[in-house]
Amino acid sequence: MDLLCVFGQRCLDCNCFTNKEIIMTGNFNVDFSQLHSYTNQLHDALLSIMSMFGITQLINTSTIFTSTTSTIFDVILISDPAKISRRGVLDLDLNDCQIIYYIRKYR
Repeated sequence: MDLLCVFGQRCLDCNCFTNKEIIMTGNFNVDFSQLHSYTNQLHDALLSIMSMFGITQLINTSTIFTSTTSTIFDVILISDPAKISRRGVLDLDLNDCQIIYYIRKYR
């Protein structure tokens, strides 16, 4: 958790992402369906970094299912959501995990 905060601060200090498009995808091992209602250090660090860089989370459908729960672990984090024409979750019925995807506008 401290590592995320240090990473975010160092990126701000060096202007690494100034005027750059940021897209991060994958499983962050954090339930994004609970991100604003459940608080711990990891959630707080992610929210802080997302706020620092103006990052939006695009997936709002569950990506992992068990017999009793569903969570949004796989996400698309992006600094300019207007550049995305489509995004979603695909159920390929392979296991308990769904596949996330996005289509970026060319221009």
